[in-house]
Amino acid sequence: MCDCYGHACTDGDEITDDSPIEQVRLTVPTTDDPTLPALTFRTWVLGPITCAILAFVSLFFLYRQNIIIIPDACVLMLLLALGKLMASTLPSKPVKVPGTRWSFSTNPGPFDLKQNGLLTVLATSGLDSPYAVTIMAARKIYYKEIFKFLGWITHDSNNPVAWLWLCGNLYEIPGIKSLQCGALSPYLVYLSTVEVRPKSGVSKFQFFLIATAASFAYAVVPGYFFPTISALSIVCWFRKNSVTAQLISSGRRGFAIGSFAFDWNAISSYLPNPLVFPMSTIINNAIGLLLLYVICPIAYWTDSNNARHFPFFSQQLFDKSGHHYNVSKVLNKGDLTFNQKGYENYSDLYMSVVYLFLTGFDFASITATLSHFVVFHAREVWQQFKQAYLNSNATIEDVHNRLMKKYDPVPQWWFYAIIVSGIFLGILSCEGFGKQLQLPYWGILLACLLVMIFLLPLGVLQATTGQVSLFSLSSLYH
Repeated sequence: MCDCYGHACTDGDEITDDSPIEQVRLTVPTTDDPTLPALTFRTWVLGPITCAILAFVSLFFLYRQNIIIIPDACVLMLLLALGKLMASTLPSKPVKVPGTRWSFSTNPGPFDLKQNGLLTVLATSGLDSPYAVTIMAARKIYYKEIFKFLGWITHDSNNPVAWLWLCGNLYEIPGIKSLQCGALSPYLVYLSTVEVRPKSGVSKFQFFLIATAASFAYAVVPGYFFPTISALSIVCWFRKNSVTAQLISSGRRGFAIGSFAFDWNAISSYLPNPLVFPMSTIINNAIGLLLLYVICPIAYWTDSNNARHFPFFSQQLFDKSGHHYNVSKVLNKGDLTFNQKGYENYSDLYMSVVYLFLTGFDFASITATLSHFVVFHAREVWQQFKQAYLNSNATIEDVHNRLMKKYDPVPQWWFYAIIVSGIFLGILSCEGFGKQLQLPYWGILLACLLVMIFLLPLGVLQATTGQVSLFSLSSLYH
């Protein structure tokens, strides 16, 4: 066997049939059955239902003080359990569609990995809460403004302007993400076996059920019975009247030094899933977090940018007197345009020191993504571009790339059609109906241009580390 793992090379008549990545070789099989069904009754039933439920749940959790993020892995495992349940209980007898010659089976055999994968894609598409909802909520709650249609004031739930804006938002972001997976697949990407139950011990599915029950039982304790153990600020208990102790140790308004938590949402708050991401990613995030622990206290106690006039950690905006910023004083009533004179007569805008540095680091992570991409991956991407589009004879691919080539790729025009439709609806909702959104057409085009610039670098970063910058493509667009 030659040692060019994953390359389409040969050693005599032998083809290297392995992945160049050790973790992939240990977990992903090198076989595939193209005859396994994907679009089954289970797919059409579980997919839309779970998508709708997850869309509601994710948007509901978005407005909590501590946002709860549902990982894709949890959805995948839940669908695995539901799919196996349907496979073991539903009848396999064909059901005829009334008035037609069509018939289908509610149970066309075992629940396979392709159904599970497709269901995961369908279900998790509901996890991306559109920013348009947040924009409409902010207009209504903070600015007391509701979209108008043909002079009539209606609720956002049945307002054509709101629906156009929402649909444009829903089309553009998934369209951009699908373009990342489709058109950029030559750069970024180019899977389960039948389980044999061991003679002793438990199967993988049984282990999943046990782990699910245990994690639920554990989550109920800090989430419902004892919410106080989500943040145990021991220093604050002994020095409850000390402002300095509250600033240092408070897990709510301070820096949480000396505080402990038994809630997994708090433990994993700095990283969505520390049990999945590579160690290098975890260490990188930890270093950035420790850097905040050094910079923010120094900036606060040296009163940088009047930091000591405001709370140490808060996402609120403040005026020069330390009160919450009254946005109505710097906006013109009716059209919500910026009032320069009112701003000069009122106050500059201030943020808490932690929130200020977090915002700055967010923007720095975006430019760092470009730098990282150019330094570490530019040559590799250029070589892949020559192989994919310049008809180079040399091909670099592993077994999984070759397995994928057995399937017809999704037409590229599908991705572009989704994006163009979203841009059209977005421009229509912004430029039409009295320009209530105050975003000109060139603003949408500029946002899309910025996303296109970062599309490949962020995709490479996500493919190699398991996560993207603190600003996702959706955040960058908005």
